[in-house]
Amino acid sequence: MQNSLPTWVSILSALATPTLALFAIFIALLQWKTAKQKIKLDLFDRRFEVYKNVEKSLLIISGQGKATNVAIKELTRASSIAPMLFPNEMVSKIDAWRFKSVELDAASIQISATKPGSPERMTAVAKERALLKGFIKDLNILGEIFAACMRPVH
Repeated sequence: MQNSLPTWVSILSALATPTLALFAIFIALLQWKTAKQKIKLDLFDRRFEVYKNVEKSLLIISGQGKATNVAIKELTRASSIAPMLFPNEMVSKIDAWRFKSVELDAASIQISATKPGSPERMTAVAKERALLKGFIKDLNILGEIFAACMRPVH
């Protein structure tokens, strides 16, 4: 029995399977690259949410001159999420802002609970001013502080 197909058809059918396999590999590589990029973008989105929480807190503290419950709550939220998203150095900074906001709140309470002119009140006022200056300074450079952590990793 003689083969009735022309030679070019036989060659084309023999090349079809490897061609489809190469095309499938190409599609798989594109999907892998897309998934990798999505992971980076998701990490950025989560880090940006922490940044916005910290920024909101520092804006409240700087604007009102005291650590409100909202500001402390936002810093606490940022502090609880940060260890999963940021390097230790950044986590330490966020924790420090949270602790300082509680110190600022305590200083404000002490100021209102003590007599004007008393040494305790003067100490609390000095502490409050120093903490507020620190928050305002950090707010002005907040973008720079977070910038290194917000850049996408390739």
